[in-house]
This record gives sequence, C-alpha cells and structure tokens, in this order.
Amino acid sequence: MKNRYIIYLTILLALLIIYTIYKFIKKEFFNNKITSLKDLILISNLITFIYIFLSYMGEYRYHMTYLKAIILMISLAILIFIYGLIKNKIKIYTKNTKYYIVLYLILLISITMFMGRGVIKFDFKNFENFTVFNNIIPFDSIKKFIIHSTFKTKIYHIGGNLVMLMPLSFLLILNNDKYKNILNQIKVILPFTFIIELLQVFSSTGSFDIDDIILNVSGSIIFTIIITKFDIAGKLKKMFYKDFKLKDSTKYILFILSCIIPISFLIDSLIITINNLLI
Repeated sequence: MKNRYIIYLTILLALLIIYTIYKFIKKEFFNNKITSLKDLILISNLITFIYIFLSYMGEYRYHMTYLKAIILMISLAILIFIYGLIKNKIKIYTKNTKYYIVLYLILLISITMFMGRGVIKFDFKNFENFTVFNNIIPFDSIKKFIIHSTFKTKIYHIGGNLVMLMPLSFLLILNNDKYKNILNQIKVILPFTFIIELLQVFSSTGSFDIDDIILNVSGSIIFTIIITKFDIAGKLKKMFYKDFKLKDSTKYILFILSCIIPISFLIDSLIITINNLLI
C-alpha cells in the first residue's frame, strides 16, 4: 500500500523538476515568475487530483467529495483566468480557454467514472452480453424514470444528463466561434459522450445507456441554440478576453488570492500522504 504513496510523490517531484529544468534551459523560470508559479501549481494539483482517483481507496483516504472536486477545479480555472488578466494578450486568453476545457474534462471524467464507483477493473469481458446488461433502446430509460421514479430522481437523472455537457458546449464556443454551429458541436459532444459510456462499461464503473447520450447531446444542442440566438455567448466571451482595466497591483493581489485554495489542497494532500507513509 505504501508503494502507492511513494510512486505518487516520485512522479510529482520528477515532473516538477523536469519542468523547472526546462524553464531554466529556456531562461524563463525567473524572467517569467508568474507563468512559472501558475504552471507549477497546475501541474502539482492535477497530478495529485488524478492520483487520488486512480489510487485504491484514494477518494476515501483524501476525503474527496463532489463539492471538494468541483471547488478545486473552479479555483484552478480562476487562477488561470487571473493569470490571463495579468498578461492581457489575445494569445494567452485563447490558450487559457483550452486549459478550461482540460480542467472540465478531468472533472467530468472523475465524476462519471471514479467518484463513488468503487474498485476500477478494466476488462473486455464486460462487453459480453452487452445488450443484456446495458440499454441500447432509445428513450427506454427515460420512459422508466418518468413513470416509476420520484420527482427528485427524475431531476437528478434526466436533468443532470441534460446539463452535464452544457459547460463543455460553452467552453468550445469560448475557444472558437465555429462551435456556435450545432453540427460542429455534435461532432465533438456525440463521440465524447459515446466514449464515456463505453469506458464506464470497460472500467466496470457503470453501464452503457443510449439515453444518457441522447440527453447529453440534446442538452448541448438546446444550450447552444439559446446562447447563440440571444448572443449570450458573445457577451460572455468578451469577459474572458479583457482585463477590465484593472491596475497591475490589483491583478497581482487577485493572483495571490487565487493561489490559496490550490496550494491548500496540495499541502493537505501531501500531509495525508506523508502521514500514511509514516504509519
């Protein structure tokens, strides 16, 4: 069991050293301290977050909850956003949108495949008798939930699947205006949600349900239609591509504040890891 903690600390330390050496070679580590600090925080937090869910009983040992995971990813997104304000360049703003997408995908995969799912076991045998243990009949699950479930369950399952990929639809538009087109959205959303459903079967963390795909894609289509029709996407996009004319001192204060949650999460995780190693 202790080997898991040693592997995590080794990978974390190795990647941080590699990044630091790379920046030193390019003579950017001290010349661009804000970028280096932002990258180090992102690298260490994402490695730790991924380790927690890939490690046996990691979710329990590190007291990880849905709320804690969401708060962490939002705090990292805010860190990236504030970094963009400091640099105030179109190139950085555009690059940041890709970071937002990566953070969201990591969070989504963690929630749909790891959190509260028990032991992960990758096995192709799970695809045997696929039609028996999985739903491939469109609207069958939706109909059952509507008829037999409580109102709370209907909202949780049907409503949850409808809104699940809406943030991804927005982030795609934020990254490129071509995703205001419904067809371009579907080209990304449909294969992504299809792969997630198959991975749930392959990893023994869930089952394949065609209705989940229908709801995910439908939610994204509805969301895209609404925010493009009323130009909500354009108005929101402007907020991610400007610095609001803030003073440099204000930007740096906000950056320092945005580091608090990610650094606290990292410190807490390292303390838990070291304590478990010493037991």
